[in-house]
Amino acid sequence: MIQDVVTPLDRTQHLLGNHHVSVDGMTAAARCYFQAQHLRRGTTGGDTYLVGGTYTDRLLMTTEGWRITHRRLEVTWTDGNPEVLHPRGRADA
Repeated sequence: MIQDVVTPLDRTQHLLGNHHVSVDGMTAAARCYFQAQHLRRGTTGGDTYLVGGTYTDRLLMTTEGWRITHRRLEVTWTDGNPEVLHPRGRADA
């Protein structure tokens, strides 16, 4: 899902912070804040869209290491033009 959203962008940067992890044997619960900047030049209404919120994850230890089995994204604030995330929002599309 994420690849479909970010591939058409000119640039994107996602920052994660204030990680809290609780491990219980082979499973874990994790939570962190995120801030995601998106840029698509030529988008009608503005070229940038900033999103902030929280990731809440469930993880499982596998033979290949820890893997996220479930992720909940909670958006708590945005700034800018949400059309940046939609290909039809581009002026030349």
